[in-house]
Amino acid sequence: MNKRFSFYKATINTWIKDKNAKILVVAGGAKDCEIFMELGCKNVTISNVDTRAEDAFSPFLYSFQNAENLTFEDNSFDFVVIHAALHHCYSPHRALLNMYRVAKKGVIFFESRDSFMMKIVTHFGLTQTYEHAAVFHNGPCCPLKSGQRPFVKARECA
Repeated sequence: MNKRFSFYKATINTWIKDKNAKILVVAGGAKDCEIFMELGCKNVTISNVDTRAEDAFSPFLYSFQNAENLTFEDNSFDFVVIHAALHHCYSPHRALLNMYRVAKKGVIFFESRDSFMMKIVTHFGLTQTYEHAAVFHNGPCCPLKSGQRPFVKARECA
């Protein structure tokens, strides 16, 4: 497991002690499923906007959800987690507000495009400053720029 995923796993393990806590993973994927299984979490719902994902996250539940318009009731989950996906949102601020709305105890988010390595490769022109390719077919977005803290950029996008 690489350092980023090791950090992700360790952080989840540190902040979510109750393995029966009700957890929503927003914009989740196979790696999220693997990590929550390894941690022994029991009550996880993985959501994203991939219609092909319905049966991909067993033993966990799957829900087709847009991070910016979560259809869950307020305080439906103990924790909401999003890993390396906030920068894909049209409005990161709206996504964060929705995550806070459905979380009782807290929201944990990771944004890998703000790492030291991403700053270096962006500086030398080896990657895009904004990740346009990831949102090209999804219409306009408010991407997070490498080097900007997600809270600050999310506030600016409101």
